[in-house]
Amino acid sequence: MDRRTLTQELQAILEDNRGEKYPDFDETLDLRTGLGLDSVDMVSVVIDMQSRFNVEVGLGDLEKLTTVGQLLDLLEARLESGESGRPTFRRAA
Repeated sequence: MDRRTLTQELQAILEDNRGEKYPDFDETLDLRTGLGLDSVDMVSVVIDMQSRFNVEVGLGDLEKLTTVGQLLDLLEARLESGESGRPTFRRAA
């Protein structure tokens, strides 16, 4: 999957998760201040990402991310390395 497609997929995940549209979505946006994500939103987005792409993202990885570009970098690296498996985070039933 190319970066443009990943960006579109991530944007769709964020828009679905937050119920908002991000017309100026780009890699420089700060996840917290630019998109307004708090820690609960971040975990929810990661759960959705893991489900859609079948990759694992740990809590340590999540804490290091500040921009959309960094999140895309992480996602690309996981997809390229084949690090997939069951999700690290799960939604409560």
